[in-house]
Amino acid sequence: MPEAAHAFELTPEDRKELKRRSRALTAPYRDVLRAQIILALADGATVKGTAREYHQLPRIVRKWRERFLTLGVGGLDDLPRPGRAPKAGAAAARATTRRPGAAAD
Repeated sequence: MPEAAHAFELTPEDRKELKRRSRALTAPYRDVLRAQIILALADGATVKGTAREYHQLPRIVRKWRERFLTLGVGGLDDLPRPGRAPKAGAAAARATTRRPGAAAD
């Protein structure tokens, strides 16, 4: 049972933040799921058991465990994706987008 060797303790602050994330009703499902996975593992669940409970592959559970152990709670957030950076920021895009019903210049 190799998973038992990877048990870890949560700080009270981390546990509080993870519980907040796991109960958030308006958060994306992926954020809720990641928090629930870490809480389950910290409470002594195995990787395989957690994967089965949350309908994930064991490698996905291990990925989030390792990210959490390396980077903390912030490691559960998405990393930047590759690709071309936008030429204009979001504010500029909103400013140049015409609203429906607005008069054309």
